[in-house]
Amino acid sequence: MLSKEQLDTFHEVVNIAMGQSSCRLANLVNHFVILSVPRLFVLTPAHERRPELYFRYYRSVIIQQSFSGGLKGEGLVGIHDMTAHHLEQFVGLDSVPDQNEDELYLDLGCLLVGSCVTSVSHQLMLGKIRFSQPTLSDCNVLANANSGHDSVQKSSDALLVNILLKVERLAF
Repeated sequence: MLSKEQLDTFHEVVNIAMGQSSCRLANLVNHFVILSVPRLFVLTPAHERRPELYFRYYRSVIIQQSFSGGLKGEGLVGIHDMTAHHLEQFVGLDSVPDQNEDELYLDLGCLLVGSCVTSVSHQLMLGKIRFSQPTLSDCNVLANANSGHDSVQKSSDALLVNILLKVERLAF
């Protein structure tokens, strides 16, 4: 269990890391990115840790990417369906096959998870991070795939970081 001081410190580290990630996204799409203050939640082994629970209030596209090394965990990026459609229009994918949409989402997830986790690891001097290939699904697929078991190991406490990003008129 982390102390209050450790949680406060980690909160600041994540805030800096997400600031850097949102800056990368802003440079990529050439638009201003608004970032919420990160919210941290300590999940004990008793908590349910199924990703679909965190995106259950609306239909979403979800990008999952695991990481290991000095820091171990899983990054989830949820994009609301309505935002996903606008994001596709925003980058000019209106009439492009679904495969290109999927690549857009996977690239976006890799950018956000990769830059945030790498920055956290660098700030805390935790060493090199290895990333798995990202996967793409929606809440319904996750719920069916994970029914009956947790996707995140329950043997120890975990930190859940919740952040909202908004690209000018787009929120995800």
